Amino acid sequence: MPEIYEIPNTLQVFTQNNVTTVRTNYIIKSEYTDLELLHQKVQDFIYDNNIINTSINCSETEEYYINLRFYRISEQLPFDFEQISGFGGDVIENHTEDLIARVSVYSDSPDQLSYKLWNRTENDKDGYNDVIEERSFYEALRGVAS
Repeated sequence: MPEIYEIPNTLQVFTQNNVTTVRTNYIIKSEYTDLELLHQKVQDFIYDNNIINTSINCSETEEYYINLRFYRISEQLPFDFEQISGFGGDVIENHTEDLIARVSVYSDSPDQLSYKLWNRTENDKDGYNDVIEERSFYEALRGVAS
């Protein structure tokens, strides 16, 4: 059974200054406090589902920025989250407290993935949490057409 799902109706594709940004949001069913395990799960998901090529194919220009965001389930961000746009709505960008991984690819360095991973505390009574551990690194991209 899959552990990572795309959050419906949150894909954003837009072009500015001749660079297309493709931003896709995912929710992870299981909580990973071990950043090595989180990295492995996200990495497996990206390669098993050909996410990078699919995202690059969405680009409207030669220059692109692929931004994959992975969120944990919380009281504020349920598994069945539905984005509600407009004034007073609930959009995924309001849930950065539950962002636990970000993976990016840039057209000027298409052979590498940029990772940023977070281990966060549970939300406190005010709805905020702290970063316990944060890790950023680059990794060679394998098996992706350019």
